[in-house]
Amino acid sequence: MWRHLFVRAGLNVERSTQARGQKDSMRARQDLARNEEDIQVFKTKYQAAWNALLVLIREENLEQQMPGYQRLQDIDVRSHEDKDSYCVITSRKTRPSTDPRPLIVPGESRRSLSWIWSGIDVTGDSKAMQEALRVEWSKSWAQKRRWDEELALVGEEKRRVVESLKFDAGRWDQRAEANEHNAEGFPAYARRQAALRRGLIQQFESLWNTPIRSRRRANKAMECSRDKEEIEEPSDEENDREPCTRIDDKEDEDD
Repeated sequence: MWRHLFVRAGLNVERSTQARGQKDSMRARQDLARNEEDIQVFKTKYQAAWNALLVLIREENLEQQMPGYQRLQDIDVRSHEDKDSYCVITSRKTRPSTDPRPLIVPGESRRSLSWIWSGIDVTGDSKAMQEALRVEWSKSWAQKRRWDEELALVGEEKRRVVESLKFDAGRWDQRAEANEHNAEGFPAYARRQAALRRGLIQQFESLWNTPIRSRRRANKAMECSRDKEEIEEPSDEENDREPCTRIDDKEDEDD
């Protein structure tokens, strides 16, 4: 968790100093969201381990017996450089939510540090932060190489699918020509199978060459038009219902 909190502090600094424009800001928010998911995973693991240790030891004062393993609360999961520190959180809780005045909190000299940072060097040039950034960079570099390899494999799979369908279509054409004079139904069946293979090739190529965003828009438009047709189409009960007639018209008919 320390490593991911170090990374979050670095991402916040990078977003405030380097992110310019919508594209960079969106990418920075995505990086922060992924980092927050990792932090939540480690927080859940620690809480589960702490509860299991509490059950095994059966000590109510576990925090006093083992000072290094305290109960981890949501307010404790914060970086040493987080602006939303304990002082800010407590100040927000003790004031009305409708108060328009700016939030005034204690300064850096009175800022409370989370217990998870006790005994750890939290300076910006510490070896722990450099090691955390190095590990995250190595993981990102490995993931990029893996995705590049996956993209290459997907491209090769697409090419092989097309070649396989072309080969099958050619074989069905040969079968149709070879049995053209022997049976009347088999050549037609073979040509139909070849046409089906070529239709799949066109469908796959159209699907792969169309961007995902355009496909999503087309599918959404198709669903909207289908829903509109279902709403406008009268139901069977409405069709079977007799037309309403006025009482005056009915009396005129009786006369």
